[in-house]
Amino acid sequence: MSPKPPTLIWDLPTRIFHWLLAFVVSLQFITGLLGGDWLTWHAYLGYLSLTLILFRIFWGFFGGYWSLFKSFVPSVHQLFNFLKTFEYSKTSSPPESTVLQQTTQFAGHNPLGAISVLVMLLSLALQVLSGMMSNDDIAFAGPLTAHISNDTVEWMTWYHSEVGFYLILFLITLHILAIVYYKVRKGEMLTVSMIHGHKKIEAPIRASDDSTKNRMLALALFLLSGLIVYWVLTVVQ
Repeated sequence: MSPKPPTLIWDLPTRIFHWLLAFVVSLQFITGLLGGDWLTWHAYLGYLSLTLILFRIFWGFFGGYWSLFKSFVPSVHQLFNFLKTFEYSKTSSPPESTVLQQTTQFAGHNPLGAISVLVMLLSLALQVLSGMMSNDDIAFAGPLTAHISNDTVEWMTWYHSEVGFYLILFLITLHILAIVYYKVRKGEMLTVSMIHGHKKIEAPIRASDDSTKNRMLALALFLLSGLIVYWVLTVVQ
């Protein structure tokens, strides 16, 4: 009997979003640390990050099946059931039926991975918004600083540089460690899956829609996200 072919989990728009966001955030770290005239580019990259985050929110309702929020955001019951699998000792393993159920139910993100995705998106959004309210009194003043109090500007500037920066760095480190853990302990190459979009899953599961129509919808939603960010910047300025 021939092995079951890989199943498409991550549609192309989700994969492009993932790698583009990673690239943009990396550039934000670099330009933020360089400071000076680079802060102008840092701000532009922040607006692009916000556009990508808005797109991912839209895509969480209209994207391929495993990119939908309803397919991977866990209930409390699902989260606790998943955590129970970590209670087994090193000499035992979860029942095969439990492993099979979790493999098919969480083919995209498992409950912990889903929570990390939501926390990452929220943290990045807060970082961008706090940056738009920041003022370093030297080379940069965010577009929202003229519309809020000086105390709020001072607090947001502190959060952006002293809290948000390290929080995102911490979350990225956790993300990388999780990838290494799955590669070493479970033999799953999560990074490779996010490149070609497929996973080898023996149980029959639903594949994500990655049709041309769906890709055109993704492009339209990305442009809409960009227009929303542009409109906000135009209004506040």
